[in-house]
Amino acid sequence: MAYNPDIPTADSLISQSQSQILANFTALNAVFQINHTAFNAATNRGKHTYVTMLEQATPAVVAGEGALWAENNAGITRLNFKTDLAVDIPLTGLTVTTVGTNNGVTLPSGIVVNWGRGTCAGGILVVTYAVPFIIAAGVPNVTARADNANTNNCIVDIGFAPTITKFRALSNQGAGQFYYFAIGV
Repeated sequence: MAYNPDIPTADSLISQSQSQILANFTALNAVFQINHTAFNAATNRGKHTYVTMLEQATPAVVAGEGALWAENNAGITRLNFKTDLAVDIPLTGLTVTTVGTNNGVTLPSGIVVNWGRGTCAGGILVVTYAVPFIIAAGVPNVTARADNANTNNCIVDIGFAPTITKFRALSNQGAGQFYYFAIGV
């Protein structure tokens, strides 16, 4: 039997509607068990076994509250958290941005990570990050490619301070290939 919210009625005698009331409790317990332990379980009564959420628009929040919700982002269901300052933080479905040989991602904590590779061809190479930083990152970690004949030729140009969007690598001894990694906010 499905749950019937009209039981009992005001003029019903409990002896006449008892079986309907018991059926309602059975229906409620069955629905509750979809993602919870049963009301009548010996242990962990009423605790979640897992959580499901319907996709919805960004919810409104007030001071002192946060919201956790699922949304559709380009056909992918993504879990988000909104702070009481109305800051939306994606928790899943992070997208790696790729621009040429450069990659970057913003983590849920707000940390930005950029990585990639480049070639110094006897001069200066300006590397543009795939994801810009909010605050200029420190000097990126640059490592020469071990499979390259000119392994020690590229360094970070410390005479040019890295910005939120780029850094410079230079070589004064011919071509050299390198990998880089930069982290910041």
